[in-house]
Amino acid sequence: MLQTLHENYRMLRVSVEAAVAPPGLIVVSSALAGDGKTEVASGLARALAECGYTTALIDTNWQHPGVAASLGIDEIAPVTQLERIASGGHNGVVTNLEAISIADRRFPALVSADRMRALIADLRARYQYTIIDSAAIPVGMAGLQFARFADGVLLTVRLGRAPKPADKMTIETLDRVGAHVLGIVATSAHDAHRKDLPQAASGVADESGEPVRLMVGAGA
Repeated sequence: MLQTLHENYRMLRVSVEAAVAPPGLIVVSSALAGDGKTEVASGLARALAECGYTTALIDTNWQHPGVAASLGIDEIAPVTQLERIASGGHNGVVTNLEAISIADRRFPALVSADRMRALIADLRARYQYTIIDSAAIPVGMAGLQFARFADGVLLTVRLGRAPKPADKMTIETLDRVGAHVLGIVATSAHDAHRKDLPQAASGVADESGEPVRLMVGAGA
């Protein structure tokens, strides 16, 4: 069942609108698994769609695809032909929102830089916003390929967890490919069964999960 959209995602949408004009493509990723990226990607996509933007939410995580579950729909079969990805969306749950899966381990090997540019051009022609749900950057080659040409990258981090070497590695990797990090979205993703909500990147999470500040546009 589709959960009620939390107001925090609408706040995140406003920040993203200010940073990236349509047609925009944004990658949502993290340094570690379990930092809440799928729920943030899904919540942001829903918030964009509900205010009238034609939006695509693309699952690239072949190890742990989660977009379908986040929308409360049946599992989505991956689209394996590049020319059909932009038109391969599934709708029916959220008006203006289409879910697409390219969660196939073969995808990164098939996509050269030129093919990625062509795919992104197709997505821009069809959607006002495209949100990419990526595996953690250290293991998510498809997400990194999108990040290279995206308008921006949002990195999620689980509030309260200790810094890890993967955090530094993620920033260095994104910088190396020329990706533009829009900012950090801290989440309350304490475990797989708790709803992830965007929160302050500084401060202490409370029971309500209300944000103090969303660090979109602040750089990372």
